[in-house]
Amino acid sequence: ASAILANIERESRFDPEAIFHDVNGRISYGICQWNGDRFDALQAFCKENELDYTTLEGQLPFLQYELENDERYAYEKIRYVPDTVDGAFTAAYNWAKYFERCLQYWDGVDQFEMRGILAEQYYWERYPEAVTVRVVFDADGGKCLRRSKFVEQGSAVGLLPVPTMEDAAFLGWFVDG
Repeated sequence: ASAILANIERESRFDPEAIFHDVNGRISYGICQWNGDRFDALQAFCKENELDYTTLEGQLPFLQYELENDERYAYEKIRYVPDTVDGAFTAAYNWAKYFERCLQYWDGVDQFEMRGILAEQYYWERYPEAVTVRVVFDADGGKCLRRSKFVEQGSAVGLLPVPTMEDAAFLGWFVDG
């Protein structure tokens, strides 16, 4: 996951409508900056499946379709890398090289390596450490529309529900246990 996130960030900053015109006038479009025949394939796939190619709802199914079909080789290059920091680097490097097929050097910077570093130093360290906890709202006999909420451990819960109870005033929530 970290490898793909790092590459999509560099390609489009997660913008499904991102567009780039290269020096030859070709358009690269979407989260993965599909161009040429692959851009045509994105549009055809979405049309055939009644999806909008300008949205994530169209692009993500197409991405999956590519990985299961024409881009299986690229998928195999990341599929079995170890789930480690080094694996995150290798998978991002391979994704850039075999799936994105972006220029390796842009303004003197190795893009494959930069994406590997982004995957290992930014994305990889965040997803395995995230622990989600369930916060339960016990209205103690009252009615509460939201009974629980999942949040990342250590983060703020955010907006809290306000319970109701006949002939009672809500004074606030407290932590139990």
